[in-house]
Amino acid sequence: MNKRVLPAILSLIVLLGLIPAASGTAGTAADPVVTLGYLDSVFVPKVLSLAGQALDKSYKPLFDKHSAALTQKGYAGLATAVAGAYLKKNPAGSADGFAARPTPLTLKKGDRIVGGVGAGLVLRAGSAAFTGPAGGKLVNVTTGKEVTVGAPAVLNQYFLTADRGTGLVVQSDTATVTVDGYYRIFPAYTVRYTAQADKLKTLGLFLGTPTGYQLDRAATRLEALVIMIRLLGEEQAALAHSPVSPFADVPEWGRAYVAYAYEKGYTKGTSAVKFTPDATVKPGDFMTFVLRALGYSDTFGDFQWDKSMTFCVQSGLFSQSDMDAISKTFLRDQVVMISYKALSCRPKNASGTLLSQLVAKGAVNAVLAQSVLS
Repeated sequence: MNKRVLPAILSLIVLLGLIPAASGTAGTAADPVVTLGYLDSVFVPKVLSLAGQALDKSYKPLFDKHSAALTQKGYAGLATAVAGAYLKKNPAGSADGFAARPTPLTLKKGDRIVGGVGAGLVLRAGSAAFTGPAGGKLVNVTTGKEVTVGAPAVLNQYFLTADRGTGLVVQSDTATVTVDGYYRIFPAYTVRYTAQADKLKTLGLFLGTPTGYQLDRAATRLEALVIMIRLLGEEQAALAHSPVSPFADVPEWGRAYVAYAYEKGYTKGTSAVKFTPDATVKPGDFMTFVLRALGYSDTFGDFQWDKSMTFCVQSGLFSQSDMDAISKTFLRDQVVMISYKALSCRPKNASGTLLSQLVAKGAVNAVLAQSVLS
């Protein structure tokens, strides 16, 4: 034992009255010296034992009281209370919760329920597909196999979220989903810019997908790149380009676009050999594409790519309310809104609008352009 600590312990024990101030068991009147061996092997262990008993006597009732409170409240109840308090401070159109045991929830079409890693989901009624970040996975515990985002969910099979933010999106009018663990519900998004999407389609600038516009989902890097090339008026040049690039992960339909943009210096990959086409595009990244389509260069110092949204406002190209809107929600719906507004913007060192520039390039039919604006 540390010789500096021992006197303090002895004083404390004496003050507490746990043992007498003097003990004659270790010495005699003729030889009152207590040996170090006696202190280490007999005295100190006894002191520590008595001290522990005293602490137990003082603090155990308090510990038992709080343990009982914990048992009464229940860990699930505490977790739910914490989630409720968080929700009050962060209402932002979503709901947080914790289910200590499988709990059925009724959701409507377009609602998404996602979980933290290890949350359990079972589709009990209706239809749904797996949703989440590109490449996100869940584990089908019933079959012992992995499933990926985009695949349809099977009724009455138990799925665990293997990646944060993965879960289910309801495709039927209503659905019943049983959840256990931490989860968050994102209510269905209401599309606002279908009319603008129709006008862009008329001009050949936004064609949608084989299953419609899909304005209520996030846009991908590849989709954003295609929009930029169309706003540049260079789609035909891109499609005529030999689809050769260092990126092996680009789907067949997008290879010519990516190869053209890479050669032109419009875009880079996420690595030397990957473009990551299905990754969700962020508002600032998309605005960088739009600014490039308007003739501004982050390479030559017109703006900083990571401050593209600030530059859009400072240059008067877009309003602060536009940037605030896409900061809160950025889906293909907002891509359409920004793309449509960009047609009225004046490109760098140009006298007319972007739309008139596209007409002059022959990328947009003049009669159609007039009909869209009227």
